[in-house]
Amino acid sequence: MLDKQFFVFRGIDHASVGRIREKLLDSHRAYVRREADVKMLHGGPLYDAHECSIGTCLILEANSESEVRAWISSEPFFNAGLFAIVSIERWGWTYGR
Repeated sequence: MLDKQFFVFRGIDHASVGRIREKLLDSHRAYVRREADVKMLHGGPLYDAHECSIGTCLILEANSESEVRAWISSEPFFNAGLFAIVSIERWGWTYGR
């Protein structure tokens, strides 16, 4: 079995889509907290200088980036087209563990 790896997911919202985020927040939370091959370790909204939510950041544990991409493809915010920009990077978590 492969050792788990860590990934940082960032999704930056399209401008003026706050209602989509509000409407799907409960579904999003249920999805990222459910038991799955991909496990969310930490997560929360990203904010601009005016304290307005502009996106999502998740720290994920998974076997591979392809596993993370498959998991994200079923996430409610992603499916609704909330994000203008999406990035997934493998992260070498060394401090604070």
